Amino acid sequence: MLIKRSIITFGAAITLLGAAAQAQDFDLGWHTIDGGGAMSSKAGAFELSGTIGQPDAGPVMTGGDFELAGGFWPGTIAGGCNGNEKIKKAKCKTRKGKVKKVIVRVKKGTPGQEYTAKLDTGEELTKSAKSSGKVKFTFKGNDAPPCGANGVTVCDDHKDFNCEC
Repeated sequence: MLIKRSIITFGAAITLLGAAAQAQDFDLGWHTIDGGGAMSSKAGAFELSGTIGQPDAGPVMTGGDFELAGGFWPGTIAGGCNGNEKIKKAKCKTRKGKVKKVIVRVKKGTPGQEYTAKLDTGEELTKSAKSSGKVKFTFKGNDAPPCGANGVTVCDDHKDFNCEC
């Protein structure tokens, strides 16, 4: 009788523990470290920098033509990308059956931000956007792609082009 009673008690305890485990509320709360030290700040042509933790990653404030983004140096890992960049043109200049240079023009960049253009052949160039947000890349010499079908990528924008020799 004692064994039967212990088995029933054990079964009831397991049932209650299972119900209690299912009823748990889990909280994965949001926490940030906001603030930071001024690593640099300028006035003419604007510049604002800072570092501490990861304050609220992603764009947080916009106004007019300006945007202030938080996170680990927004844009630097992705090459300065803001999501608006567009490759306006990728044009080949050839001479004597060989590609001499390729000019790639990008618009809608963030002024002063560095951007990287990468050809499908693997060559890369990094340039800063002008105050207009435009960037011009010139691949020449050994960086120029071969004759024929090619492509270039800047941020998330890709453009195919053909170098006819």
